[in-house]
Amino acid sequence: VIRFTDDLNKTRRLPPCSLIIHCAGRKPKEGIEVDDFIYSNVTANLNLANLARNIPVVYLSTMAVYVANSYGVTKLLGELILKEKHKNTIVIRLPKIIEGNADGDITISFNELGEKVIEAINSLSVKD
Repeated sequence: VIRFTDDLNKTRRLPPCSLIIHCAGRKPKEGIEVDDFIYSNVTANLNLANLARNIPVVYLSTMAVYVANSYGVTKLLGELILKEKHKNTIVIRLPKIIEGNADGDITISFNELGEKVIEAINSLSVKD
């Protein structure tokens, strides 16, 4: 399991697996520079696209791609890179995944998330 986009950018080989669920990325908060968003939301996806080969990828993105700011633009670029460079990718745009209370709680339930992931997985074609 690769837990952070920093690790994904440093990884040269993925552990054996039959499916990748990619939900890492830099979330917006004060003090984050554009370069940090590019490194975490774009460069990491390019690295993943090159490493994944024939492994299906489910990328959990965000509805923030519709917002014209550094975060939204880099999340959209990350989606486009994965879809262009790795054809066996599906993107799920989750609402409010980055919004939470002061404790950082995610506002989407695990049931909702699980249903979306299962639906996406079922739509992928698995290549041998």
